[in-house]
Amino acid sequence: MKLDNIFDAVVSLGPNCLPAYRIAKAGFKRRSFPFDVLMTGCDGWTCEESTVHSSPVGLQLVVESLKREPPFLDFVSTMTPLPHINAVGNAGFTDPEFIPSAHIHDDPREPAVAETYHRRAQRFLALLNSGYRVLFLYTLRLRELSSAKHFMNVAKRLPVEAARLRALLKSRWPQSKSALLLAVLGELPPVPAAQKALEACLSRLDKINETDAA
Repeated sequence: MKLDNIFDAVVSLGPNCLPAYRIAKAGFKRRSFPFDVLMTGCDGWTCEESTVHSSPVGLQLVVESLKREPPFLDFVSTMTPLPHINAVGNAGFTDPEFIPSAHIHDDPREPAVAETYHRRAQRFLALLNSGYRVLFLYTLRLRELSSAKHFMNVAKRLPVEAARLRALLKSRWPQSKSALLLAVLGELPPVPAAQKALEACLSRLDKINETDAA
């Protein structure tokens, strides 16, 4: 089955640069979008960053970006240096809770880069308004989930944010034709609780897809 026979565009929603890389490697990347190279949420950072393990998942940043009025308002307007990882942090997502986000590959404090993100945001919104068939790709890389507590947090939050995203798209962009693909990469640690949490997470995501297709 060829994706370009089903969808007009494949777009990364994060939570890091891996989905955009995979899309490009498969030959489906046509343009750049806001979440292509961001490192967001407790599931988008490397496992060494233990301070983010209890944070929201990266998908919540997507939802909060689209909920703003207008969408993507102040998307890259509040930046702070993160010298310990040679990156720039996006401190603009704090309500209802802080969502950790970082730019490793670029620096939106530079006007030209900030303008690039504005164009990517407008392109994303144009795609939602176009009626094109869009496949949104989000990855869950299991090797970056270093503890049972970390994994449980991700498994609990992902289905919630997936449901919020689907509801938001239906409400604000009813003409949008899209699907969300969650790619689970790697193997779980040999912890029964983690396996049960993943099964529950995927089951909840399947129910969201079934409801959306009904």
